[in-house]
Amino acid sequence: LPPEGAGLQMTSKYGSGMGVLWDGYSGVHSALVPEMMAFGGAKQEKLAKEIGDVRARIYRSHLNCTVFPAA
Repeated sequence: LPPEGAGLQMTSKYGSGMGVLWDGYSGVHSALVPEMMAFGGAKQEKLAKEIGDVRARIYRSHLNCTVFPAA
């Protein structure tokens, strides 16, 4: 599980789930490329104006999900 405040992890009793690491820009996992970081920052600022700060924060966060079929 992520450290407190860093994100969240949820799993249903059927195995499907999702995890979020806030502000863990997934576009640059292998290296902090300055150009990509600048692009992501500019995009997040634009999104914040359009959809608000809380929803725009999702753009530069790391998300993962698993979905298991109900059988």
